[in-house]
Amino acid sequence: MFSRKYVGRDVRRYWKHGLDKRAQVLADCLKSLGISGRSVLEIGCGIGVLQAELVRSGAASATGLDASAASVEAAVEVAKRLGLDEKLEYRTLDFALQESEVEGADIVVMDRVICCYPNMEGLVGPAARHARHLCALVYPRYTWWMRLAGAVFNSWLVATRSPFRFFMRPASRVAEVMTSEGFLPVFDQSWRLWRIVVYQRARDSDDQTSPA
Repeated sequence: MFSRKYVGRDVRRYWKHGLDKRAQVLADCLKSLGISGRSVLEIGCGIGVLQAELVRSGAASATGLDASAASVEAAVEVAKRLGLDEKLEYRTLDFALQESEVEGADIVVMDRVICCYPNMEGLVGPAARHARHLCALVYPRYTWWMRLAGAVFNSWLVATRSPFRFFMRPASRVAEVMTSEGFLPVFDQSWRLWRIVVYQRARDSDDQTSPA
């Protein structure tokens, strides 16, 4: 699914237009919550441009993980062209199966990753445990028309013998996993096909609201 041809289109689109609007909404939200001096871990980083935006806006460093070797190769080249290769690191691995090999970060991001993985709990739970402060998730809106579109898309994938599948879960299931890991939502917005939710560790929220 995420072949060099597919990834190449993403790279060309980025150089022409910059971050797409959905990613920009997420980046702006994280900036408003405070990224200065913080470390970032992006699971399913694609070509790495969201991480680059956060580092250029004050994050100390960022690590990107992706199961697609083509995506990681492209991310490395994008980082070099932006002059950020000393602050950006990329690795090819399946986070849900190799979480023990990955260090935690202040901010963990999964932008349109949950919909690509069959075991939501096995992906979101470990991601939350790797986040010291914020955990940002972008996943499909669970509307009737999105479920219908997802079913049609999966039928096409079956017909073309692609092993890839598109997964959708109710927001309440995702929220249950995050709250069980000690997080509370601080941003929740629907944007076209997607739901953008940022969670903060409950203890951090308590610290910020406690009297000095």
